[in-house]
Amino acid sequence: MGRNAIPKYSFILFLCIGLLSGSQALPGTEEGIREQDPILKRAVTMLVGTSGGKLLAEKAAVLWKLKAPEELIQHLRWSSTSRTDAVLTRQFDPITGHESRSREVTVYLKRTSSMPDLVLDIAHELVHATSRPAWDPYDPGLTPGKYIWTSLEGEGGEIEAVLSECRISAEIPAFKPMFHKRCNSYLDPTKTLVDRTKVRQDFYRVGHWNRELMRELGAEVVMLPLLNSEEPRLYSSTGSTPYPVALLREYREVTSAACENSKKRAEIAKSKTPARSLASQANLLAQENQNFLQHRCKNRTF
Repeated sequence: MGRNAIPKYSFILFLCIGLLSGSQALPGTEEGIREQDPILKRAVTMLVGTSGGKLLAEKAAVLWKLKAPEELIQHLRWSSTSRTDAVLTRQFDPITGHESRSREVTVYLKRTSSMPDLVLDIAHELVHATSRPAWDPYDPGLTPGKYIWTSLEGEGGEIEAVLSECRISAEIPAFKPMFHKRCNSYLDPTKTLVDRTKVRQDFYRVGHWNRELMRELGAEVVMLPLLNSEEPRLYSSTGSTPYPVALLREYREVTSAACENSKKRAEIAKSKTPARSLASQANLLAQENQNFLQHRCKNRTF
């Protein structure tokens, strides 16, 4: 069999960036958005009319290779909730040991009769969508504490998304009631700027879940010094758990999927013999895969 006939194996990992800003949609509720949708066109126009929204649109243009901000609509979908989905695909050639990755990002939006809610939902999700991945699901050193901290405080994280909402709502006079509702408690003493520290503090109020998190995180709890048992103010999309709790559960799901993919890859690699000239590279990649399995998957069953 010639080399070109050797199949490449694809391993797909579904990620939900900012999953907490929108839960999984129910089957059959997702649908495409027509480019001429007047509601979406108006919302995007309002968004890019602000300095913060224009910056997000420019970043989206780079991500999706857009020619104009209005083309954002092509990458938006209606759904039962607002969220940003990313599909990470690893394509592995067992003969050369070569691996390539691709990442496809889609923004889902909840249908709402409120234009301010829709505009700010788009802004929130674009923060997630247009940022570089803050963590690698196949990183052997990724831990629950790192995952929670990065998802909240890293580039494109939940804190940044909330700050973006506040900045944009402050720029649109008609959104003044929404700004007061969402952001008033985060203003600094001058009542003109949103205090990032106040936003951070709200994300770490976990109420009676504090004991569970302390137990699950162990020594890693030092990475989250603001974690406390005060009454939660910000909940995940399901409305049932604060962000750190939902992120811990999300970490487990991501790890489970990544471990399953890596185990399959190891089995495929074992059954193939690389060309002698490529053996060294193939062995190195195999060792990296094994390192991931040992550090992130050793206590898991498949």
